[in-house]
Amino acid sequence: GIGANAAVMADGSWEMPFGPVPIDQELAAAVVRHAPVTVDATAHLREHSLEVQVPFLQYFQPKLTIVPILFSHLSYAACATLGRGLATAVKNSTREVLLVASTDMSHYETRETAQRQDRLALERIADLDPEGLYETVSRHNISMCGVIPTVITLIAAQGLGAEQAALVRYTDSGAATGDTSQVVGYAGWVVR
Repeated sequence: GIGANAAVMADGSWEMPFGPVPIDQELAAAVVRHAPVTVDATAHLREHSLEVQVPFLQYFQPKLTIVPILFSHLSYAACATLGRGLATAVKNSTREVLLVASTDMSHYETRETAQRQDRLALERIADLDPEGLYETVSRHNISMCGVIPTVITLIAAQGLGAEQAALVRYTDSGAATGDTSQVVGYAGWVVR
């Protein structure tokens, strides 16, 4: 909850376990040019989602560069504008770009409740329906913390020609802890 509602880091690097990961300044500048984002490092100070994803990416791509973008709560119209702008920035890039959105699904529900609620959101992702995802999460009060970046990424992916979404795996924290009375849901997707 600090910083701009759509905050990008445009320079520097992130210190990660496998070494520093530089910010792709060229792509960051394109994002700033085409999408209504603000260059704002303060928004990134207390957010951990990037630190969770980047080590995996860096393991498979040692020459990884990133453009960190954080989103607060936004209207669907704002998400649509951001997604289209992000797609334009990626289309104009001279490099291959992977878009990654990070989110948990339901938080601290029974396994049964989490699976029921998460299924509603997962159906919208499977259908490449970002507006439906936005409305479903709101209407059913699903505690999917990264619904905004997921919606924006789906819009950008569609703008880049995506036609399908494949669920890699859905699980919850109870699979590791054995406690199914208060789980956090997790899902991995590949959108092409």
